[in-house]
Order: sequence, then structure tokens, then C-alpha cells
Amino acid sequence: MEVYILDDFLRRTAVIDLYESLIWTDRYADKGDFELVVPSLNQHRRLLVPGTQLALTDSDRVMTIETADIKTDSEGRTLLTATGVSLEQMLEDRIATDGV
Repeated sequence: MEVYILDDFLRRTAVIDLYESLIWTDRYADKGDFELVVPSLNQHRRLLVPGTQLALTDSDRVMTIETADIKTDSEGRTLLTATGVSLEQMLEDRIATDGV
């Protein structure tokens, strides 16, 4: 599976096809979430920043990165872990007013 980086118009601009781990959860009645673990390379650190939107070849959902953490694992590798939720989260974050 390939993970695509999307621009503001939801067009594919880059692809990540080499990763350590990917958990991509689509839910029918709730927002989905994901966790992507990649080697901490300059390219990945530039692409995987909070606010970036991602798509997957086998999914109809678009996810938004909320956190991107760099950690060293037990084998001494430096890994970047990006996590976030699907765009349905945006519906919960909107501000509802009475029009005044």
C-alpha cells in the first residue's frame, strides 16, 4: 500500500511507500484514525507535519496529521511516528453560531 501526501486541493503531491508500520482504520459510524511509522529522514520530516492530509490507495477516507513525534526504538533506529484522524473530525471542530 502507498500513502499519498495531499495538497490543499486534495491532489497527490508525494508518495510514501517505504514505512516501518502503518495502521489505517476506517470506521463506518465514527471518525477513522491512523498511525504511520517511518525512518526519520529529512524528506519524511518535511512531509509529515501536523496539518498535512494523507490518502491511501485502498481507502476512500482522507486523514489529517495531528502529531509527528521522533523517537528512538529499542534497536537504536530513529523513527518518525505520525498520528491523526479522518476529516470527519473537522465536523466536530466547527463552531456553530445562531447567526448573530
